[in-house]
Amino acid sequence: MHNMKRYKNWVRAAMLLLLTMLANNSAWAGNTKVTVWLNDGTKTDVLFANNPVITYASGTVTLASTSGNKSWPLAQLRKLTFGEGQTIQVETEEGDAVKMDIDVETSYADKEAVITSAGVSGTETDKSTLALPSEVEVYGETYKVTVIADNLMKDQTDVTDIHLPESDEPLKIGKDALKIDDDNVATIHSPLAHLDDYAIDEELKQNVDAGKLTATVKAPSHYWTFSCGINVVLPDNIKVYKCVIADNKVQITIIEDKDLMIDGKRILKANNGVLVACPDDDTVNAYEIVAHPDGQTVIDADSDAKSYGENWLEPVIKSKSYPANEYYVLKDNEFHAIDASINSAVPACKAVLKKPATVFAARILGVVGDDTTDISSMISSSAQEEGYWYNLNGQRIEKPTAKGVYINKGKKVIIK
Repeated sequence: MHNMKRYKNWVRAAMLLLLTMLANNSAWAGNTKVTVWLNDGTKTDVLFANNPVITYASGTVTLASTSGNKSWPLAQLRKLTFGEGQTIQVETEEGDAVKMDIDVETSYADKEAVITSAGVSGTETDKSTLALPSEVEVYGETYKVTVIADNLMKDQTDVTDIHLPESDEPLKIGKDALKIDDDNVATIHSPLAHLDDYAIDEELKQNVDAGKLTATVKAPSHYWTFSCGINVVLPDNIKVYKCVIADNKVQITIIEDKDLMIDGKRILKANNGVLVACPDDDTVNAYEIVAHPDGQTVIDADSDAKSYGENWLEPVIKSKSYPANEYYVLKDNEFHAIDASINSAVPACKAVLKKPATVFAARILGVVGDDTTDISSMISSSAQEEGYWYNLNGQRIEKPTAKGVYINKGKKVIIK
């Protein structure tokens, strides 16, 4: 027992001597990773930037740098280990690589990380765009980013766009974490699935009020389904529809702009499932959806607002699974009945088509209605049989050279 006590005292004395030496040396160059080992067996990794300094006073060990301070009672410490920080490269939603310096505080037990400082690095890098990672690797260990620390972007006036990562859950945003200063508001690019969560986060209210909280939708084909848990501003060049099943087809009816307009903008109200149509001559399938500052404070993932009259589309506010044979999902511009053999969840921000039990319908349903005017009558039957290609104005063309909707052999063909 006395030997064990003598050994612990020796360890503590040796650590104190090490701390004194380190304090006398004052600092290390560049970023430094410090691993803190406690007597209870837990371990915490802390990544410090800009010459961290170690001090010891009143029984407390403190590590300090411009990225923040951390302190521990010496009595709780088993050992400290040190190493270098690292540069992380992530990509924006558009696939642009952004090289930056990220400092993190990690929890070894939970495999989680807190971003404590961030800044774009490199002389040739566009310093206006910052993309935060969803996870970081520190000396072979991978940590999931869950928190953005207070005042992360303070006074980084070069930054105009901040891309939040694709993550299982929305990140916890610290006090004024993404605020540049009182006069500058960055555009926050959110994953679509978390746009509603971030829109009601008080720390992003300034961004929402300025119309600078956005998400990108990548349309897989001419038609796509959409919903959101908040009011959003829609792009001007897309049409939105409500749907019912009739005559073994999905009958679509356009939602007029007069029914969408709020504050002079085309607004899709929260918790509505709609069908969206891209322009026929569209060559870009990415559309920006903007959170609307309407004071919404509650997201009800299970409600269906039905703001636009009869509509059998239901919103998918949070990813979930649906019963087979009761619901349809859109695929390649057709609605397909959900198959019991496929137990996969429908992604958030989509919409599903519910079939009433009293309605008979095939397993695959085509779309007809306002966006599918039949122009084949403009083309002679002999010309149709020849297999020539026509645009939607009924003009004959050699063959499609761009994305869009065309007529071939009397049928509408969508080129993606």
